[in-house]
Amino acid sequence: MNSTKKNKFKKNSWLLLLIIGINLIVYFPALKHLPRSDQFIFLIETIEKEGLRELIEHTYSYARTRHFGKGDEKLFKPIYFVILSFEKWLYGFKFFYWQLTSLCLHILVVWQLYKILMFIHPNRLAGLLAVSFSVLHISQEMVVYDHMAPYLIFMVLLLKAVQYLGRFIQQGQMDKALFFKMLAYLSIACFIHEYAMVCIVIIATALCIDRIFFLKKKNYQNCVNIFWLFVPIIVYVLWSVTDYLSKVGAFSLELSNHQTSIPIIITIFKFFILSIVTPIIPAFLDMKFNARISTKAFNLENIMGNFNPQNFWSNLNMLLVIIFVFWLFFFLKKIIQKFFQEKGSLHIELENNFHKGQICVGIISFFFSFAYICMMTFGRFMELGIEYLQINLYYFYTIILFNIIFFYCFYCWVEGDKKKKNFNKQFVVVIFSLLIVLNGFYIYRLNVKMMRAVSGLNEMLKAEISPKKYYLSHKYVTSGVMEMGRNDYDSAFSYFDQALKVNSKSHEAHMMKGIAFVDRKKYEHAIIEFKKSLMINSMYPEIYYNLGIAYMEQKKFNLAVKNFSKTIQLNPDFKNAYLNRANIYCLYGQYARAIEDYTKVIEIAPKDPRGYYNRAMTYQDMGKMQYALKDASKAKSLGFAEAEVYFEELKKLVDDL
Repeated sequence: MNSTKKNKFKKNSWLLLLIIGINLIVYFPALKHLPRSDQFIFLIETIEKEGLRELIEHTYSYARTRHFGKGDEKLFKPIYFVILSFEKWLYGFKFFYWQLTSLCLHILVVWQLYKILMFIHPNRLAGLLAVSFSVLHISQEMVVYDHMAPYLIFMVLLLKAVQYLGRFIQQGQMDKALFFKMLAYLSIACFIHEYAMVCIVIIATALCIDRIFFLKKKNYQNCVNIFWLFVPIIVYVLWSVTDYLSKVGAFSLELSNHQTSIPIIITIFKFFILSIVTPIIPAFLDMKFNARISTKAFNLENIMGNFNPQNFWSNLNMLLVIIFVFWLFFFLKKIIQKFFQEKGSLHIELENNFHKGQICVGIISFFFSFAYICMMTFGRFMELGIEYLQINLYYFYTIILFNIIFFYCFYCWVEGDKKKKNFNKQFVVVIFSLLIVLNGFYIYRLNVKMMRAVSGLNEMLKAEISPKKYYLSHKYVTSGVMEMGRNDYDSAFSYFDQALKVNSKSHEAHMMKGIAFVDRKKYEHAIIEFKKSLMINSMYPEIYYNLGIAYMEQKKFNLAVKNFSKTIQLNPDFKNAYLNRANIYCLYGQYARAIEDYTKVIEIAPKDPRGYYNRAMTYQDMGKMQYALKDASKAKSLGFAEAEVYFEELKKLVDDL
């Protein structure tokens, strides 16, 4: 017995070291990343808060008390922001430790996933799946985004709860210690992420079904009262509503009718397909400057466009797709054969290989995944289109994790407990081994890209200004931008000047001051501010763009084109730079160049009607009326009001010809 435990410990130790080693290599460039997006706003929001208690009091109800970048005030995640406050108090502006903490928590999630897979069925594939998940490119936002550490803690808590649930059901729902351990983890998770309440409802439903259909009445009476599961939900709702009324005011339960049911259903379906396809085709994704992962257009043309026969990694990707399709054919064949077996033999094999505790973990994982997809789609509307899926891809961390648990349970049932090697098992090993290599390469490459993008700012913070002053100046800049939104330009200029007093080398302060001058039609003053901004940072495309706007307003079109071109050079996806440059080309009768730029606008933002509308008018000027009519029709279909009138006039003109 001791020898068996020793061998198991040895194997687990080697696997843990392998997971740690692979993740350190793959994510090492991310340790040098800087804050962005929500974490950046959190830092400027709390820049003048020093003590831990002060931080917690200011941020525990952050969604309702924040001044910058206000979001959904109905969200309430007190423990989430307590964790962020603790990190801020502990690490300050040493972002290496923020990133390292997230990486360590990610490894802990992976290890907990492995333990659940081994609980379902001890198999080498469990370790391979865990390692594969650890370097999955589509969900890397959860790891490289500094402020995601609380979500990772949430995932550890939820996985521990699922593990205890499996053991609780396995022992006939009689072990009260297991139940209350599960309840403790779920209770903490509720106050990190509201999704835990949905999971509690699913778990309670599973326990009820187990009691009604599988437990004997004598045992049923001795079970723990399921009502205990709803205690954390009741506490959460009461605390959240009370806090909302005290900080916001009247509470409204109105639901926004942003989309019809059909686009939502399409989005859920595409969400699910994307969670299957993208692990196999990593090139389908790209990383933006702020390290947000984004999908390309979800169509066959773009998927095939990712493959380059002259590139080794592209060929490896294509090989993986071929292997996956080949294996899927044989696996589906085996599933059909399995279901056509006699019921008696099927039942015996199921009982021999699995207990209902393991089966319950697999089935519940599927419902966790599906519920999360529905929750994120219905609850947090983004751009829901037929061809484009605009979503925050850190959602996939949760979705794919539970999909893996369900897949593993289903796979082990189909394959049975055969010790001998078979074709399907070998193919699964090949697929996931290639996935580890391919995904690991893409994550490393994308994080190196981001590391290089922020290296200049890193050096500036080390050499010229303290991080605290840097973020304090950003707080003043953000406050100035908010005042501009209220049309209070005097207050805005005051904030920008305060930012420059704190940090004289704030290119953002000069740039925003210049934009404010443009709004006030003081173009010479604006140009002076933009040039000061460029003297500090000559690689920031937004400065050149706004300088181009100022020159365009002065009708200095040559200088405007020069600055728009520089913007595009620094950021090839800067849509408005193409749009304004094309407009100037049209003024000079350079229609071919204008068409080229409008086409680029359409490629970057196919849902922006301005590209089609302006290209239609350019085609009309060129005498290409059919092309113009087609583009005008497309702009009209995208809901552009001006295009509706233009389309009717153009159609009448074409009919007269």
